[in-house]
Amino acid sequence: MSALGVKRKAFQLLGIGIIGAAVAVLSIVLLTATAKGGETHLELAGVSSKELKDSRGIDLFVPAEDSAPQISKERAETTGAESQVSSSDSSVKAREVVLARLVNNEVKPPIDRLVWVVNLDPSTVKIEQIGGGPIQGTAIATPDSPLVLQYSLAIIDAKTGELLYNISTATQDGPPPPTPLPDGADAQ
Repeated sequence: MSALGVKRKAFQLLGIGIIGAAVAVLSIVLLTATAKGGETHLELAGVSSKELKDSRGIDLFVPAEDSAPQISKERAETTGAESQVSSSDSSVKAREVVLARLVNNEVKPPIDRLVWVVNLDPSTVKIEQIGGGPIQGTAIATPDSPLVLQYSLAIIDAKTGELLYNISTATQDGPPPPTPLPDGADAQ
């Protein structure tokens, strides 16, 4: 083999080595990103994953492909709708029902489980029907400024069918009510 052939072979081997090293580094970066929370957040109609995290400490992720709920999607939808209505009213409808992995590290003990998220159609839920605690926010309904439901979620354990969370957020429609005057202040 001539000197030129040896140099050519050396450059080919060097090129193969550089490409191999680049592939190895890229693989390590991707594995590290996945191990450090490279999970995909689940996005729902009408509510952002950031809002759920900021207001409730809840992260919803796309579940693993092999996740197998023990209760059906239909049962979860029924449970979610029934959590919002009186026994005689069946008008509440779901706009979406999705399987998710719920993580909440802000409660003790932390929660990490497979759930059904029943995202109810806000136009079918009456504010006075909402159960499970106060509506998120500080708005006060008045005749001139009613509350408008932004979203209502029922989160159901996919193994037991237990209602874990009933989350609703409403905003005020119209001008805010007058701010009370501090004690001792005169209205002008």
